[in-house]
Amino acid sequence: MRRTMLRRVSLIGTVIGGGLAALAALFLWLGLTYVAAHATGSRPDRLTADVIVPLAGSSDRNAYARILWSRGVAPAVWSTLVDPRCLRRSGPGPACATGVRHTVDEAVVLRRLFEEEGVTRAIVVTSRYHVARASAIFAIVFAGTGIDIQFLATPDAGAASRSIVKEAASYLPSLGAAVLARVAPAAYDWSMERLEPSRCPHQTAGFRP
Repeated sequence: MRRTMLRRVSLIGTVIGGGLAALAALFLWLGLTYVAAHATGSRPDRLTADVIVPLAGSSDRNAYARILWSRGVAPAVWSTLVDPRCLRRSGPGPACATGVRHTVDEAVVLRRLFEEEGVTRAIVVTSRYHVARASAIFAIVFAGTGIDIQFLATPDAGAASRSIVKEAASYLPSLGAAVLARVAPAAYDWSMERLEPSRCPHQTAGFRP
């Protein structure tokens, strides 16, 4: 009798615990999708910078970065796909590719380039649905550098639901990768090489935002 009651109590506790965990996961998911859908970034009419950098993955980002440059927001536009120093030295070519695979890679590469080039203020352009995750990644990677990173969203009407779902699903894993890249760069490189051994540094089609 006592064993039966203990089993019932244990079963009830398991069901309640599982239900609370599921409810917490649901609220977390809804929160992440809301953040991805409603992030706006900074106001473009109040910004100036040393450089503008559109993140890879969309031609709209490049186009908007060029518009901002033409308005005098910054004197230069860089790409995360190529090393600007190599371009100045050797001109366009495969040797100048950075080999970035995703947004965390972009943040890591840009931190190194900004520090070496003396950039203190930068504008990063990305899609509206990507602003929240990208800004969180950059905040981790650039922590303690003193480099001011402002995010601008492309003036698009909105994102497809599948893009928002993808952002929500990638949010926490991306933050974990950013923390690893920040505190243990060698471990980050080792893990990325094993998780994503093939790179497509010259093709944005092989890039994952």
